[in-house]
Amino acid sequence: MQRRSACQALMPMNDHDKNIVDFATERFERRLAEENGKLRVDMATGFGAMRADMERGFGAIRVDMEHALGAIRTDMERGSGAIRADMERGYGELRSEMIHRNAELLKWALRFFVVQLAAMAGLLALFR
Repeated sequence: MQRRSACQALMPMNDHDKNIVDFATERFERRLAEENGKLRVDMATGFGAMRADMERGFGAIRVDMEHALGAIRTDMERGSGAIRADMERGYGELRSEMIHRNAELLKWALRFFVVQLAAMAGLLALFR
């Protein structure tokens, strides 16, 4: 292409200049579309590989979490079983103490009743 002077740059474009601009624009648009297409293909391929890697990683994490949660559940069951056994033992001891105490109270109440009955009988015999 020929060099233009500053004055020629201000002149309106002629048909030859318009054809050159149109040709360059079409060529640029075609090349831009080709590059965008290649970029889309590369991105789709890369994203697909990235998705596959993420799925594998998430799968491994899920498996690890299931193992860890299973171990936690097992530990919790063992702990709650031990607590239940301790509570049953404690409640059993408490029941036996309450039974023993109630038996002692009943013995004392019966003794008191017998003594009171004897005292009342003695008083009645005395006043007759």
